[in-house]
Amino acid sequence: MYHYNYKELFRAFRLALSIKKLIILYPLSILLFLLYSKFNILLLVVFLIYYFFSKIAISKITYEQIKGDHFYEIKRALRFSIKAFLTFIYFIILMLLLLLITFLFFYFFVFVSKMNKIFLYFFFPFILLFSILIFYILIGLFVSESVSISAISSQNYDAFDIFFENFSVFNSQVYRFLTYKIISIFMSIFGTILMLIIAFVLVKFINYFLNLNELHILYFLLYLIPFSYGFSVYFVSDFISYLIFIYKRDNFDLSKLEPEIHSQRT
Repeated sequence: MYHYNYKELFRAFRLALSIKKLIILYPLSILLFLLYSKFNILLLVVFLIYYFFSKIAISKITYEQIKGDHFYEIKRALRFSIKAFLTFIYFIILMLLLLLITFLFFYFFVFVSKMNKIFLYFFFPFILLFSILIFYILIGLFVSESVSISAISSQNYDAFDIFFENFSVFNSQVYRFLTYKIISIFMSIFGTILMLIIAFVLVKFINYFLNLNELHILYFLLYLIPFSYGFSVYFVSDFISYLIFIYKRDNFDLSKLEPEIHSQRT
């Protein structure tokens, strides 16, 4: 017998410590530093594009890894990410179109209601309805950062499948989703800090023999690795969360996927 709960998320610390994943995420750490150094809209767009692209790749590698394929190549993961990223873009476009249409209806009823107070009493239920829908769609966009990418990586869903999967997971497990998201964020922060401490010790040790300036570019590049690991922990724990979600919702048999993600009952 196996159980699936928050304890499984802590396996992300080990699963995230992979050379393949760190290589993929290293450019993301560089982009984060550049963005932090000087904020730029174009750079932010590039960062977000690579953020989602790399998250798909990491989720795919993790999925293959927990199925037992520990030799899944970076090249295959990146090739998969290119196709899957297009699906993710189609989904985002679908959500934004739906948000736009909903807002137009909302604005129409607000505009008409301002013309006469009689209209206000008649159209207020519609104003309330579409305001709720706008809020609900925004929640769907927030959830998609976790669910949609995991669904694409493991289920090969298209844009419409992802649309329903997002709301299905959130509606059925809202508290679990929020709790796991918070845990994943704190795990990522903890992993980053831990690796920064290790990197600091390594720099001190190496510099004892090299006698370089501690702000040397080589040391700077070394200090970026902990941030790559932090991203990796977050991405992997997000993917594990999704596997737990579909198990809890559908009683989906995950035992065929690994042994990695399971923890036996005692």
